[in-house]
Amino acid sequence: MLAGSLLMLMGVATVAVDLGAIYLAERRLQGLADAAAMAAAQENAIEMRRSAVQGLIDQSREADIEIAELESGTYRQDKIVPLDERFQLGGEDSAARVHLVQTVPLFFGRALGFETATVRARATAARIDMAAYSLGSSLATVSDGIPNALLSALIGTELNLSVLDSQNLASADVDLLGYAEALKLQVNANEGTYAELFDTPVPLGDALRAIGSTAVDSATVALIDRIADEAPFVEVRLADLLDLGPYGALDYDPGTAGVEVDAFSLVRMLLELSHGDTLDIELDLAATGLSSVHVRLVRGYGLAHSPWLTITGARDYVLRTAQARLLVSARVGTGSPWLPSIELPLYTELAQAEATLDDIQCSGDPDSDGVRLGVTPAIGTIGIGRPDAQDMGDLSSPVTLSRATLVNVPLIARVTALSEVSLGGTTGPQEVHFTFADIRDKVTKTVSTQDLTQSLATSLIAQTDLEAQTLGLSLSLSSVTNIVGHSLATIAPTLDATVFSLTQALGLRLGAADVQVNKVRCGVPTVIA
Repeated sequence: MLAGSLLMLMGVATVAVDLGAIYLAERRLQGLADAAAMAAAQENAIEMRRSAVQGLIDQSREADIEIAELESGTYRQDKIVPLDERFQLGGEDSAARVHLVQTVPLFFGRALGFETATVRARATAARIDMAAYSLGSSLATVSDGIPNALLSALIGTELNLSVLDSQNLASADVDLLGYAEALKLQVNANEGTYAELFDTPVPLGDALRAIGSTAVDSATVALIDRIADEAPFVEVRLADLLDLGPYGALDYDPGTAGVEVDAFSLVRMLLELSHGDTLDIELDLAATGLSSVHVRLVRGYGLAHSPWLTITGARDYVLRTAQARLLVSARVGTGSPWLPSIELPLYTELAQAEATLDDIQCSGDPDSDGVRLGVTPAIGTIGIGRPDAQDMGDLSSPVTLSRATLVNVPLIARVTALSEVSLGGTTGPQEVHFTFADIRDKVTKTVSTQDLTQSLATSLIAQTDLEAQTLGLSLSLSSVTNIVGHSLATIAPTLDATVFSLTQALGLRLGAADVQVNKVRCGVPTVIA
């Protein structure tokens, strides 16, 4: 009996030795599979991924290991997706799944007829690349009072910003996470993440003062504080402007994000959030030959608010500018004693521009690496005519321009005009590539419709249909139309500059879209399953 017990114990011991060897082999193979998945995720082409995995196997000096399966795909970081379904074949190939198989020799199992055992290990790794990009014009230069007029109209009081003030705002960089931290302190939000903070309505004045808290120039700090002091007591929701992406889960600023925006754009967007859809602006452009200029702006947000800037790795994320309608009513002097001035209504309509993150290249090749955006410019219309006020305010319905009365002098002359130019000569998004050097240098790139010209107002006026009546006689060509036509041609460059400055100050471009990649991060591969 004792001999039988000893034999049983010896059998158990021999099995334990083999099981221990199998367990250790599984542990080593799993570690190798993890490393192989990360190495594969670092590469882009499937051949390079297989070569990287095989290279690690060769370096391990482990025998009888084979690649049973190597798959490329995409990893969805979405909590609502079950963990085992987050890896999906295809897509941008930012993830890799590896299945390794090893044949392990047995020591004592041979006595029972088992020469070897097979162990398996699976691992999935993902490289989460991210880019921060924005859609909308920034103030490149300021040479007139339009930025001051715009901000004053938005805030509801005259701010008296000088050209230098506007330029200082446009050139002041605001770090987004630094701004989020300053806003937390401003509103005493000590708990919660940045995403929760941005999703919570906060007083407009506090949101503006937090911008000043991030500025390093004392004059800019004082300027933003002055604007904040004039702000009405309304609340704004920062998530409608800025999508922090994965950084939204943070509750502190690590100082490594490095995503910056200019202060003028951030101030303007905050004021727009607090204002209604219709805005009236009076411009003083007498020095340019326009004796008076009134602007009516109708601005919408389409189906929903779209952030102006996002930080994301999702290839289907879309930024959209607002739809806008602009009516510039300008009074123009003619130099004629009997036709003293012309009332010119210049109507502009801008559809939404779009920018989609198409790809992030992180292969290590400086010539091809970078970020690719798919950009659709804001097609639109510019015309001389009078829109119906009710139709203009309803962005869901089209606007029809009627003949506008430019001159109406009783018993002398009446001149009407109508002209319209549509911009839309582009089919689908246009690809825009930003190199790492472009991103470092904060390069802004413009995508235009194929029929955009530099002098829209000039082209428009050149084809305007003028009709004149004097003493009840209908005239097609006369001294009256010559005077009016000459006056319009003279001020056409000024009108071009005015419309350009207005739309640029609004972050919009007619027939074009301005895009910038603010930051790119090539992710380090991480084992996720």
